Amino acid sequence: MKRLIILVLLVFCSCGFSQENDRFVRKSFDDGTIKVNWYYFSYITDLSPDFVELVKGDSVVIVFKATDVISNVKMKGDTIYLSLFEPYRGVVYIKNPELDFFGYHLLIDSLATLEEFYSMPDGKKSKL
Repeated sequence: MKRLIILVLLVFCSCGFSQENDRFVRKSFDDGTIKVNWYYFSYITDLSPDFVELVKGDSVVIVFKATDVISNVKMKGDTIYLSLFEPYRGVVYIKNPELDFFGYHLLIDSLATLEEFYSMPDGKKSKL
């Protein structure tokens, strides 16, 4: 019985309860002025929301945070396009996001198709 308890404790303690969670980056790009990162965290027991952040120099701004709705992030010129699939069915943490950051504009498109949602990129482990 002691061995079983010790085994359970070892498994429990080794399940990644560290303070630092790994980021899984779905998409990251920059235009020389700002960097756009779309990522989620590695949670064992919970579904992580997706984050879209902008980085300019030492400044980092999370422009959007949602669970199970973001299908794509693109940038063209000074506009960042955020595609959402049926935002009413997921969890959107930022209900009224700012639309201007570092001289760039955020445009939210909530008409993404199910096909676009299912073709979102998988995350790749990173320590951004």
